[in-house]
Amino acid sequence: RNYAKELRSAVKKMQPYAKQPDCGDGTSTAKAAWRVILQETDDMAKQHENIAQDLTEQCVEKLKVVAAAKKTKRKEFGQELSKLQKALDKVKVQFDKKKSVYEKAKKSAADAQVKLFTIESDPKGPDRSKVDKAAADKSKAEQD
Repeated sequence: RNYAKELRSAVKKMQPYAKQPDCGDGTSTAKAAWRVILQETDDMAKQHENIAQDLTEQCVEKLKVVAAAKKTKRKEFGQELSKLQKALDKVKVQFDKKKSVYEKAKKSAADAQVKLFTIESDPKGPDRSKVDKAAADKSKAEQD
């Protein structure tokens, strides 16, 4: 659209030169060619204006509708993402808590196993009450 306006403006500025009298008999070939160029340029400017107008009517309004719909969808997806991100964060916190409990239980079971092994390998002979207590502790730690 701006291009068409600039073309028409240039044609209007050059019109006075096309209307000046010729040096000779008034049928100068250069003047005639100049008038044809100006007329063709003006016609081209009109065509560009028509094309710009048609594009505006046919495309721009439809594109505005599409852009508004995309903006709405993007907002909805952003809200959904936010909601899912919060749910994921909650699950991560729960996972970390369960992992911590598991690690503590695993360490406790390993410690009970070591304690039972130490008691059973006592050179004086294992004390049956201590072995039974250590085995019970180990069994309890493994269940947790």
